Amino acid sequence: MATEKRIALILTGRQFEGEADAAISPGMACVLSADGNYDPWGGSANGENDEVLIALEDALQAKTIDDAYADGDQLFMCAPLPGDVVLVLVKDGESVAVGDKLIRENNSNSGLYIKTTGSPETEDFKALEACAPSGSNKLCKARRI
Repeated sequence: MATEKRIALILTGRQFEGEADAAISPGMACVLSADGNYDPWGGSANGENDEVLIALEDALQAKTIDDAYADGDQLFMCAPLPGDVVLVLVKDGESVAVGDKLIRENNSNSGLYIKTTGSPETEDFKALEACAPSGSNKLCKARRI
């Protein structure tokens, strides 16, 4: 399990902000919704490859990686590039080993990551540590691929 205090550990990609359209926790995958705000990623239509956006902690408000955003909050995000290292939120019940590839959970609107279980179109990250959340979702260190 990750012991770091920040979501973006090695980041060459861009950081930006927008308005949260739902409850979003740091480490979740986010997506721009039709109203111009950001939701937890919940799947793509027709197999589209959505951009990878990860919610960051709100350090400007003295919040940590454990503090979630509420609907209407100003949301800080990053768009990690290949090679960047971030913490991603892994779904409760998953069992991730070092080197496992992680994908966004499809059709759930959760913004959570799960271990690859077949031949997905896109794999966003490779796990850099073992992670087996039990009882709640957990942050896991991963490299963008």
